[in-house]
Amino acid sequence: YQFRSLPGVRVARCALPTNGLCYLNVRVQFSHLSDHHKQLLPLYAFVLTRSGAGDLDDMAMTHRIEALTGGIRAHVTINPVPDDIDRSFEYLAIRGKALERNAAHLIDLTHRFLAEPVFNPARLGQWIKQQRSSIQAGVVYQGDAYARSLARAQLSHSAAHQERINGLSFLKVLHTWADATPDQLDALLTDFREISHSLRRAPAD
Repeated sequence: YQFRSLPGVRVARCALPTNGLCYLNVRVQFSHLSDHHKQLLPLYAFVLTRSGAGDLDDMAMTHRIEALTGGIRAHVTINPVPDDIDRSFEYLAIRGKALERNAAHLIDLTHRFLAEPVFNPARLGQWIKQQRSSIQAGVVYQGDAYARSLARAQLSHSAAHQERINGLSFLKVLHTWADATPDQLDALLTDFREISHSLRRAPAD
């Protein structure tokens, strides 16, 4: 890897034989978020890359991504610190890929999601139900993994945090939001805007 430090960000580049593809992995720390916002972060990540950004609405952004990249998705990553089971590295990861000639477009679209996301209130309820259905299907086929996550949550703070973010505890959060009223969804959008603002202030990796 070749490393370069810029104001507020650390960049790592690595040349690999990828047959003309380039891959982008942006990681933003979220350890400074409130517990309430951390609990919402997996939902935020799911909605973020399905939303609009800047002067593009969600449909226009989707068409731009499909035309210029191989996809952009966001997810929450929590990794325990090897020598301290009560601490963890916490990141929102946004990943994408594109042909090398479209690398600048991939970077620009990813930057838009981070800098100026535009959430669509009309589709928020639909996306919540979509994520809930996806996780419910995962519980059916990977129930043992969820059970192990619950068991590990009793052993360390880091594992408990992981379970709240990615386990059955988060599925309970989705059940609550899936039945939310329009006013409650408006409050959720306010939370999303606050999360976006806080992530832009995240410390450098």
